[in-house]
Parts: sequence; structure tokens; C-alpha cells
Amino acid sequence: MYTDMVDDKRAGWYRPTRFASSHPMPITEYGMVVRELRDEVDASLRQMADEIGLSPTYISAVEIGEKGITDDLIEKVIGFLRKRGLKNKEFARLRAAVDRTRRSVDVSELNASGRRAVAAFARQWTDLDRNARENFLKQLDIADEER
Repeated sequence: MYTDMVDDKRAGWYRPTRFASSHPMPITEYGMVVRELRDEVDASLRQMADEIGLSPTYISAVEIGEKGITDDLIEKVIGFLRKRGLKNKEFARLRAAVDRTRRSVDVSELNASGRRAVAAFARQWTDLDRNARENFLKQLDIADEER
């Protein structure tokens, strides 16, 4: 498991500095919080995955930011944690972590050109009309959350 964490809240990511597996990978703020909450209720990722009907691989990919966080997933995770006795204040903390994770993109692995491209895209996204955004998302096979 993780021993030391480097906290970069600006990016919404936490990067372990030492791993048992020696394969460093980022973990989103959502990933950190949901793992802490699973530990609190003494549940493994596999137990949660089995109970909510998703694969452990998918859940792990969401926690490390390889997959996006869906509202359906969050509701299932909250339901799982609620059944195990977790209190409502922890759900507020989880939802806040979800929000911060959704608003962040880890660009630490990109070169300078890649970081500039991401920043330029983010600035220009709001200038696109709804139809142009929908067409772009279709090209990437991503659902439009604004519907």
C-alpha cells in the first residue's frame, strides 16, 4: 500500500512517493477518499466491486483517474458505504472529492507542448457552441453531461 504521499491539491492528484509495488502511479483525490472510507468500513475493493456490480479493474481505473467518475458509480459507492454504517458527513467529503477530481486534469506526465495544448483547449472550450462541443465529444465517444 502507500506509505508517503505528495499532496498536489492544485492538480487534484496525490502521487505516492514510495510504493510496495515500486510502480508509481497517481491517485485522484476521489481515489484517496474512497479508499480511506473503504478502510473505515473494513471492505476491500473487490468486496465493493462485487456488491455494486462493477469490476475491480474498472473501479481501480476510476480511482487512479484512467476512467471518469459517473454519477451512477458515486450513488452505488455511497449505497455500499451506507449499508456498512458510514455517516452522512463522510458522503459530503466523498462528493467534494468527486467534484475536485472532475475539475482537474493531471498534466504532470506531459511535455511542455502537451501542457500548452491542454491549457489552450480548456480556454477555447467555452467559445465552442453546444453543437460543436457535442460533435467533438461524439468523436471521442464521450457522453455530454450537460444534457
